Amino acid sequence: MFRCFAWVLLCCVWWGGAKLSHARDVRLALLVANETGWGKEARLKGAITGDLAPLATALRKRLGFQVVTVSNGTPDDLRKAFHQINQRFLRAPRVTTFLFYYSGHADKKRFHLRKQAGVEDVTYREFLTFFLKLRVKRRVALLDACDSSVVIPTAAWHTSGRKTKLAVKGSTSPQLRSIQSILLEKERFAAKGPGYRRRKVDLQTIPMMTEQQTSGLHIIASNGNAFHNNKLGASVFTYHFLQGLNGQADNNRDGKITLDELYDYAQVKARKESGQEMDRLVFFRGSYTFAPHYRSRMIVAPNITGQLFVSVGEFTFQYTKSKKIALQLPMMNGMGTLHIRQGPKCWLQKVFLPTGGKTKVSQRGTATACNTLSKAYAQKGEESILLQANARPTSYKEKKVHGLALSVGVAELGAPPLRSRGLHLGVMYRWNSIIGVGLEYELGQPPVSYSLHRLMGVLEVGYPFRFRVPLEFFLGAYGRAGVTLGVTQDNSLLNALSLGVGAQLSLSYFVTQRWGIQLTGRAGLHYTPLSSGASLSFQWMGRMSGIFRF
Repeated sequence: MFRCFAWVLLCCVWWGGAKLSHARDVRLALLVANETGWGKEARLKGAITGDLAPLATALRKRLGFQVVTVSNGTPDDLRKAFHQINQRFLRAPRVTTFLFYYSGHADKKRFHLRKQAGVEDVTYREFLTFFLKLRVKRRVALLDACDSSVVIPTAAWHTSGRKTKLAVKGSTSPQLRSIQSILLEKERFAAKGPGYRRRKVDLQTIPMMTEQQTSGLHIIASNGNAFHNNKLGASVFTYHFLQGLNGQADNNRDGKITLDELYDYAQVKARKESGQEMDRLVFFRGSYTFAPHYRSRMIVAPNITGQLFVSVGEFTFQYTKSKKIALQLPMMNGMGTLHIRQGPKCWLQKVFLPTGGKTKVSQRGTATACNTLSKAYAQKGEESILLQANARPTSYKEKKVHGLALSVGVAELGAPPLRSRGLHLGVMYRWNSIIGVGLEYELGQPPVSYSLHRLMGVLEVGYPFRFRVPLEFFLGAYGRAGVTLGVTQDNSLLNALSLGVGAQLSLSYFVTQRWGIQLTGRAGLHYTPLSSGASLSFQWMGRMSGIFRF
């Protein structure tokens, strides 16, 4: 176990000393498709081009699977693939998720592969011997072939304590032992024949197979006839399964696509379109996210180059940006962490990926030591799934963000005899978080006979630093000009021109893309001409503002 884990660290995520703090989900798939059947069975013209090829592409490029394929193969070709998979399971890193897929003709006992003289056909029993004895955390079988759901009660029958070849070979598996003990109490799962067609086999309510999280068995197969649509150039169920992977199956719109969601979506579509019925055997612990739903986009500015790693939930999207061009990467929605590595230097920042929107990255973030990036690689979750991000060039133009802020706070009004801490109210228009113009009113009561009223126009100029989205720092300067009014005890009016300049620091937190709150502090010099006392004084102000961006 230690060597497997070390191999993952070294070969998969060793970015010049960066260590991976969470285990990685290592995915492997065996995809089998056969166009020709036996005897007068119709040719399935899209079994390769419409089923196997697009599924292999989706699994390999979008879901991080290593894929082995058998196209129009013989029984010996499939057995060689079984052997290849078994050999792969002996090497590190350890495979944690295995998927088997078959598209083609079949009957109630065997797959209809290309005939081979003098060679026995591959039966469901042989397939189950291979499939169930694999030492893997999660195993999934998707069988899009006529009568392939017979494999479900067959699997139950041959793990229920009978002295069969399958039971003997798999007897040391804790998964099989657990299934066996359950099935001894639930003999109805051993039933064969037409009666099975009237029951849905779903073992969600049965005690879990192991104590590990997100582990178990998931078999989806066709009950009775499976259909191939020549107009689609693909098998009906497989076509809708792929559509589900593209996001259609994300029923609760949470950005995560589970096997349950894929089954629910594709089987309803297949039944409505062709009458095809699907069955499944579910024996699973925990909630396992099979695929991400790309509901957001990240725009990377031309000045950002290097290795990019964006972690959202249990998924980490990797891309190497070598050219100084703007790129658009499809992403899951939600809060994420962006790690950028350029040579021996590393940066880290939080990114907010809005649903149905996009976020722009033009700053590298906070510099950090590369050997401490393990905490940023994967967020909460038992395993992380490392995927290659698909990027395409895009135009890049900094969006001009307009903002409106309403503020309330406390300010010091000036030098004696005007020294007073009083109420501060303000309204401010901001352009791109760089320039702001506004109107401010201040009210104070100094320890003399005056009530002071100050009305000022203000200009703010500075630069925003987005270290950790949705946090934003603003460092700049301000200038003010207006009038100060004083009312004496005998109700006589005094007025004087007032000027002020100084430095300003603001911290903004955006709850959404549009709404946020801001804390601001100022310190500077203020001038109000007086006949007695100091005209020039130090002044400070603190305020809190509500911000609306548009």
